[in-house]
Amino acid sequence: MRLAGHGTPRTRGLALMFTLVVGLAVTLFSGARPTAQSPASAPTLAQLVTVDVKPDAWDDYVALQKAESIPALQKAGVVSRHAWRATSLGKMFRVAYVYRMTTFGQFDEQGPIVKALGEAGAKAYNAKLRKLLNGAEYQVLREHGELSFGLDGPMPKLGVLTHVKTVPGRQFEFEALLKDGWVPSLKKAAVPGYVVDEVVMGGAMGEYYTFTAIPNYASLDAGHPIMKALGQADYQALVTKMGVTLQSVERTVIKLDDELSFDTKSTTTK
Repeated sequence: MRLAGHGTPRTRGLALMFTLVVGLAVTLFSGARPTAQSPASAPTLAQLVTVDVKPDAWDDYVALQKAESIPALQKAGVVSRHAWRATSLGKMFRVAYVYRMTTFGQFDEQGPIVKALGEAGAKAYNAKLRKLLNGAEYQVLREHGELSFGLDGPMPKLGVLTHVKTVPGRQFEFEALLKDGWVPSLKKAAVPGYVVDEVVMGGAMGEYYTFTAIPNYASLDAGHPIMKALGQADYQALVTKMGVTLQSVERTVIKLDDELSFDTKSTTTK
């Protein structure tokens, strides 16, 4: 099953454009997931679909999602969709959707919009959608459970999303520094949750998203939590070590958009 929900194969060209900030690593926000203490036998995958909505079409886009997109996805059996947006810091009118995913084989099957609406209905839906978007991007992410923590509690509503591209050939060195230095320091700083997702399709090799949960924007005023935990000298030493493995780093703050999200399981169990 195609979990993208924003196009059929005929409109795929438009849809091939996202890897979100909010994606915070694909499984980042995909809902229930195995913890690092209880690893799954198969990789934890998620599909990240990032769309750029035309600013003057935002209200129409939200209305279409609520009236047609979400009901169609639910009718097709899609269990959940979590939508993340930069509301104050980052690119406005960009939405990153995270869908649960099992195997790549699901892309061989009929997409959920076609499944729910039929070929003619999906064509009409996509014609409406294309008028509201500047572009879209599709990616598949794999969660690194051994580099993540705080995954078994409630889903965070706000966090810092970091998009990292490593220097070619140094991605495993980057992962080792996360494991041996960065993650232990975050735990020492009592950060409630941290997720690392690697882009496995739809992006560059050595490309990652990390998500650091925060309680509110005001918490950013205190500076980086690792600097508070280790002191400025040790923090700078750690950043210097990691710096040689990094090609680019982009940070933003993303917020869960409840209006564009749904979780059928959560609703039925309440």
